[in-house]
Amino acid sequence: MMATHQQYTYRNRQYGDIVTAELSANWEVDLSAMSDDYDPGETPAYDMLQIWSRAVADRYRDKMVPICWYVQSKDNPCLFESLPFQGALFSRNNFLTWFTTPRNTDDGEPIRWHELPVLDKRWDHRQGHKGGFFQPATGWKAVCLQPFVSVDYLLYLAEHYEPTL
Repeated sequence: MMATHQQYTYRNRQYGDIVTAELSANWEVDLSAMSDDYDPGETPAYDMLQIWSRAVADRYRDKMVPICWYVQSKDNPCLFESLPFQGALFSRNNFLTWFTTPRNTDDGEPIRWHELPVLDKRWDHRQGHKGGFFQPATGWKAVCLQPFVSVDYLLYLAEHYEPTL
C-alpha cells in the first residue's frame, strides 16, 4: 500500500491531551545537516552531494550511512519526535515514549509506521532543507524507515540522473 495523507488520533502520555493530526516521516541522512552551512542559491545540489560524500568517507568506511527518522505534523509544527523501531543506533526515546500509538481516524486501526508519507525536501534558490540536496542531485528519496543509504549508490544516481523539467 502506498503512503497517503491520513489523520491519526493519539494521546499525550504526560498531560492526557488527545490529538488528531496528519503525520508524516522526516528523514535525515547522517552529516547532511552540513548543508545548513551552504546557500542553495550558490551551491548546486550536485556540488553539495560531492561535498557531503567526501565528509562521510572517513566516518563510514563501508560507505553505508545511517538515516534517522522523525515524526512530524503540519498540524503541529512543534511535533518532531524520533520515529519508533529504528534500532539501537538511535535514541531510546521516540514518539511512543511521549504519546500513545496513533490510530487511524477512519477505521481505528493502529498506525503502520512504514506507510507514513515521507517528506520531500528542496534545494533551490528559494529554499534549502537540511539534506535537501539528495533529491535534486540524484532523484532519490529515502523510503520510510530505511536504515542506511549507500554513498556509492547516491554517486551513481547523480551521474545518471536527468531531472524532468
